[in-house]
Amino acid sequence: EAVFADRRTYFYNGKQVDQQTHLGFDLATSAQHPVESANDGTVVYADYFGIYGNCVIVDHGLGLQSLYGHLSSIEVEKGQKVTAGQTLGRTGQTGLAGGDHLHFSLILQGIQVNPVEWWDAKWVELHVLGKLAGKTTS
Repeated sequence: EAVFADRRTYFYNGKQVDQQTHLGFDLATSAQHPVESANDGTVVYADYFGIYGNCVIVDHGLGLQSLYGHLSSIEVEKGQKVTAGQTLGRTGQTGLAGGDHLHFSLILQGIQVNPVEWWDAKWVELHVLGKLAGKTTS
Protein backbone atom coordinates (compact mmCIF):
# COMPACT_ATOMS: atom_id res chain seq x y z
CA GLU A 1 0.00 0.00 0.00
CA ALA A 2 1.31 3.43 -0.93
CA VAL A 3 0.64 6.11 1.64
CA PHE A 4 1.41 9.81 1.88
CA ALA A 5 5.10 10.64 2.46
CA ASP A 6 6.49 7.10 2.24
CA ARG A 7 10.05 6.79 0.87
CA ARG A 8 10.56 5.36 -2.60
CA THR A 9 13.76 3.96 -4.05
CA TYR A 10 14.01 3.69 -7.83
CA PHE A 11 16.25 1.25 -9.69
CA TYR A 12 17.28 1.04 -13.34
CA ASN A 13 19.23 -1.93 -14.69
CA GLY A 14 19.79 -3.12 -11.13
CA LYS A 15 21.28 0.18 -9.90
CA GLN A 16 19.65 2.70 -7.60
CA VAL A 17 19.00 5.87 -9.60
CA ASP A 18 16.84 7.93 -7.25
CA GLN A 19 15.11 8.12 -3.90
CA GLN A 20 12.10 10.34 -3.20
CA THR A 21 9.30 10.99 -0.76
CA HIS A 22 5.96 9.96 -2.30
CA LEU A 23 3.65 12.97 -1.85
CA GLY A 24 0.24 11.56 -2.64
CA PHE A 25 -1.77 8.37 -2.65
CA ASP A 26 -1.76 5.55 -5.16
CA LEU A 27 -5.28 4.18 -5.44
CA ALA A 28 -5.73 0.71 -6.92
CA THR A 29 -8.62 0.34 -9.35
CA SER A 30 -9.79 -1.85 -12.17
CA ALA A 31 -8.00 -1.09 -15.45
CA GLN A 32 -9.00 2.17 -17.12
CA HIS A 33 -11.48 3.03 -14.38
CA PRO A 34 -13.12 6.49 -14.67
CA VAL A 35 -11.34 9.16 -12.60
CA GLU A 36 -13.68 11.78 -11.14
CA SER A 37 -12.96 15.30 -9.96
CA ALA A 38 -12.83 15.56 -6.17
CA ASN A 39 -14.73 18.85 -6.26
CA ASP A 40 -15.84 21.71 -8.51
CA GLY A 41 -13.08 23.69 -10.17
CA THR A 42 -11.20 24.66 -13.29
CA VAL A 43 -8.76 22.42 -15.16
CA VAL A 44 -5.39 24.20 -15.10
CA TYR A 45 -3.34 21.34 -16.59
CA ALA A 46 -4.28 18.43 -18.85
CA ASP A 47 -1.25 16.88 -20.55
CA TYR A 48 1.78 14.64 -20.04
CA PHE A 49 3.68 15.61 -16.85
CA GLY A 50 6.94 13.70 -16.33
CA ILE A 51 6.77 10.91 -13.74
CA TYR A 52 2.99 11.44 -13.42
CA GLY A 53 2.45 10.59 -17.10
CA ASN A 54 -0.89 11.80 -18.44
CA CYS A 55 -2.06 14.17 -15.74
CA VAL A 56 -4.94 16.50 -14.89
CA ILE A 57 -4.72 19.27 -12.29
CA VAL A 58 -7.92 20.96 -11.11
CA ASP A 59 -7.89 24.30 -9.27
CA HIS A 60 -10.64 24.41 -6.63
CA GLY A 61 -10.01 27.98 -5.47
CA LEU A 62 -8.40 29.35 -2.31
CA GLY A 63 -5.07 27.88 -3.45
CA LEU A 64 -6.25 24.25 -3.38
CA GLN A 65 -5.54 22.01 -6.37
CA SER A 66 -6.02 18.28 -6.95
CA LEU A 67 -3.66 16.25 -9.16
CA TYR A 68 -4.63 13.03 -10.95
CA GLY A 69 -1.68 11.10 -12.42
CA HIS A 70 -0.83 8.06 -14.57
CA LEU A 71 -4.04 8.41 -16.63
CA SER A 72 -4.48 6.25 -19.73
CA SER A 73 -6.67 8.97 -21.25
CA ILE A 74 -7.57 12.59 -20.54
CA GLU A 75 -11.17 13.63 -21.18
CA VAL A 76 -10.99 17.34 -20.23
CA GLU A 77 -9.11 20.38 -21.51
CA LYS A 78 -7.15 23.17 -19.86
CA GLY A 79 -9.52 26.00 -18.92
CA GLN A 80 -12.58 23.75 -18.71
CA LYS A 81 -14.91 24.11 -15.71
CA VAL A 82 -15.63 20.78 -14.00
CA THR A 83 -18.01 19.67 -11.26
CA ALA A 84 -17.48 17.24 -8.39
CA GLY A 85 -17.80 13.71 -9.73
CA GLN A 86 -17.24 14.67 -13.37
CA THR A 87 -15.00 12.24 -15.27
CA LEU A 88 -11.56 13.72 -15.97
CA GLY A 89 -10.00 10.66 -17.60
CA ARG A 90 -9.27 6.99 -16.99
CA THR A 91 -6.70 5.28 -14.76
CA GLY A 92 -3.60 3.92 -16.43
CA GLN A 93 0.12 3.36 -16.11
CA THR A 94 1.67 6.28 -17.97
CA GLY A 95 4.78 7.96 -16.58
CA LEU A 96 6.64 6.17 -13.81
CA ALA A 97 3.99 3.63 -12.82
CA GLY A 98 4.24 -0.06 -12.00
CA GLY A 99 0.66 -0.85 -12.98
CA ASP A 100 -2.75 0.63 -13.72
CA HIS A 101 -3.75 2.94 -10.84
CA LEU A 102 -4.50 6.55 -9.92
CA HIS A 103 -1.93 8.78 -8.25
CA PHE A 104 -3.90 11.43 -6.31
CA SER A 105 -2.33 14.49 -4.69
CA LEU A 106 -3.64 17.65 -3.08
CA ILE A 107 -1.64 20.84 -3.39
CA LEU A 108 -2.26 23.83 -1.11
CA GLN A 109 -0.57 27.11 -2.04
CA GLY A 110 2.01 25.11 -4.03
CA ILE A 111 2.75 22.57 -1.27
CA GLN A 112 1.59 18.96 -1.47
CA VAL A 113 -0.49 18.12 1.61
CA ASN A 114 -1.89 14.91 3.06
CA PRO A 115 -5.17 14.21 1.22
CA VAL A 116 -6.58 12.16 4.13
CA GLU A 117 -7.15 15.33 6.17
CA TRP A 118 -9.02 16.93 3.28
CA TRP A 119 -11.28 13.87 2.87
CA ASP A 120 -12.58 14.50 6.42
CA ALA A 121 -15.44 17.06 6.30
CA LYS A 122 -15.07 17.83 10.03
CA TRP A 123 -11.35 18.55 9.62
CA VAL A 124 -12.06 20.89 6.69
CA GLU A 125 -14.78 22.68 8.69
CA LEU A 126 -12.52 23.08 11.74
CA HIS A 127 -9.23 23.96 10.04
CA VAL A 128 -10.34 25.77 6.88
CA LEU A 129 -13.95 26.88 6.55
CA GLY A 130 -14.32 27.86 10.19
CA LYS A 131 -11.18 29.98 10.07
CA LEU A 132 -12.31 31.65 6.84
CA ALA A 133 -15.60 32.51 8.57
CA GLY A 134 -13.70 33.92 11.57
CA LYS A 135 -14.71 31.12 13.96
CA THR A 136 -12.30 30.18 16.72
CA THR A 137 -11.94 26.81 18.42
CA SER A 138 -11.67 26.23 22.13
